[in-house]
Amino acid sequence: GVMVLRPDSGDPVEYLEVIQIKKGYKILRGCSVVQGDAVTFESMKTILNAVKEAGYSVQNLTIGMGAGLLQKVNRDTMSFATKLCHITYADGTQRDIMKAPKTGSSKNSLPGEFVVKKNDHGV
Repeated sequence: GVMVLRPDSGDPVEYLEVIQIKKGYKILRGCSVVQGDAVTFESMKTILNAVKEAGYSVQNLTIGMGAGLLQKVNRDTMSFATKLCHITYADGTQRDIMKAPKTGSSKNSLPGEFVVKKNDHGV
């Protein structure tokens, strides 16, 4: 399989440069980076050119285009997001996971397992 990484917030060109500096690879084996935040035809050209100029193959990039191009409705419209919060490894080891972006705490997520319960009124 291929793991697809989604940089959240910030400039995707800066994110790709960070990967190049830290990893030093021209091809990211087993993973890809997705950019799907407000992608337009023009921004796609900018992103692809930046990948090329950074010395990477475009096979490292997955481009997504969501509802913003069609309806201008997205998860931010409804203040909704789903994020990984807990993991169980193959050996049975478990740990909580949370998102804490470097660009600011406004998009931090909560760690740990969550449950939805009904109260005495069935709500």
